[in-house]
Amino acid sequence: KLKGIEVHGNGVTEGIRVLLPREARIRGRVFMDGRPKEGTKVSANGPDSRKSETTTDVDGYFCLKRLPPGDYVISTSNHGYYTDRISIHARLTVGEGETVEQDLVFDSAFLEGIVYIFDTPRKGARVHIESKEEDGKGQAASRSISGRFESKKDGSYRFMGLTPGRYEITAYYNGSEGVFEIHQEAEIHQGKNKLDLRYESSGFGNIE
Repeated sequence: KLKGIEVHGNGVTEGIRVLLPREARIRGRVFMDGRPKEGTKVSANGPDSRKSETTTDVDGYFCLKRLPPGDYVISTSNHGYYTDRISIHARLTVGEGETVEQDLVFDSAFLEGIVYIFDTPRKGARVHIESKEEDGKGQAASRSISGRFESKKDGSYRFMGLTPGRYEITAYYNGSEGVFEIHQEAEIHQGKNKLDLRYESSGFGNIE
């Protein structure tokens, strides 16, 4: 039984058309320092919490297929030697039967530094980074970057694959002296950036 239509016994009903929504696709490439990145997982979160995943091929291409129309956030993460995770997120809308192109690019800017609590480098501080770019109308940009890292024995941390822009960096440390938070906003430029995060009477950082 279709909506509004009944077929009884061995009867034959002709002239019925069933229109199914045309599925959409999101495709693009993932780049790292200008080179295609193979074997990277790309995921899309869409309407009704629907999730789709795929992996880039040898040339960095990906294609997320059979998607219902709607708003999506697609994302990919870079797992490197120094970096626990840097994630790129892109917000976009796809229409019925539409194919949307969206590349995801890890750039060549990187940020490193040391976490200090009362002038002592600290291991095990959880450092988070998040882009603060806006679209010119006070709204979050359609593309964002976030990452996390746990400082090493010498208190050092490092984020690679960043796109130049403004970021918020936060460090959390839970030690014998108590729990400490350090917050800092900084402009990240192409190439190497250095930012030591220091907690004294209040949390602050210095960038070079």
